[in-house]
Formats: sequence, C-alpha cells, structure tokens
Amino acid sequence: MGVLLSNHLARIMFAQHIEVAAEAAREGVVLLKNGVPCRYATPLDDISSYGEVIYEMGCGEMACWNDSLIFPATEVAKKGGVTLLLMGLDLSIEAESLDRVDLLLPGYTRLN
Repeated sequence: MGVLLSNHLARIMFAQHIEVAAEAAREGVVLLKNGVPCRYATPLDDISSYGEVIYEMGCGEMACWNDSLIFPATEVAKKGGVTLLLMGLDLSIEAESLDRVDLLLPGYTRLN
C-alpha cells in the first residue's frame, strides 16, 4: 500500500491528464520581471487612507540594536485606540546565503 508500481502508471498517464497539467502550467505562468510600478505605496500610505493615523518608528535600522526609538513608539501606542506593529526582515538578515540560529526577530524587536 502506498507504493506506486510501474503497472499503475498506465492507469494514470493519460493524454488528458498531461493536457490538463500543461494547461495549468500555461495559466500559472508568473511574470518574473516587473518594470517601473505605476504606483508605489507603503503599508502606512494604505492604512492612512482609512482615517487618522499617528505613526512612530520603533527601530531606526533593520537589526534594531538601538532602543532609543522604542520607548517613544510605546507611548504613542498607549494613546491609540488600535496599535499595529509592522515588523519584518530585509535581505541584510534574511537571504538565501545567510544562516540563522533561530527564527526570532533581531535586536530590540524581540517581544520577550
């Protein structure tokens, strides 16, 4: 059970299956190179279109080794009705050739 034997291939390798797979591949082609975008928007731009937004940066650089901006951002967050944290990594920290020892966010962005 669970082993695909060569005599089973005759039952699944129909021309119709191959055509369906080829059609899915044609329709699933992704544009691999984009030109100049017609519009550039940050998450802040888009969120601001829904109402008043008070923005305060919590880290000045991606690694966030300096906590001087976190405390002012915390004070702004205390005053707001809703607080959104937009966090992530750039290619200086997360890339194909970079190894990481954990999945934590860097520096002072660690919420522990």
